[in-house]
Amino acid sequence: MRGLGLMLGIEIVKPHEAPDHMGSYPADGELSALLQKKCFEGGLILERGGRHGSVLRLLPSLLISNEELGVFLDKFENALLSAGVKPV
Repeated sequence: MRGLGLMLGIEIVKPHEAPDHMGSYPADGELSALLQKKCFEGGLILERGGRHGSVLRLLPSLLISNEELGVFLDKFENALLSAGVKPV
């Protein structure tokens, strides 16, 4: 996860594949697209960017409350589970 201000990015990768010479795991744009769709179905609007469209971008208000953050986390977790991503 990375971010500056409240523009945050979550890079979706294939952690079970070999990393490249810089230690980065292969990007998973396909799973990122599926997660974006599942998030939208659950009421979240996320953008995609980065290499192979593998970064999910979050652009919340600067005034996001703890309650709103909790709602986001619940919906994002539901999207992950709906997409078949198993928690680690």
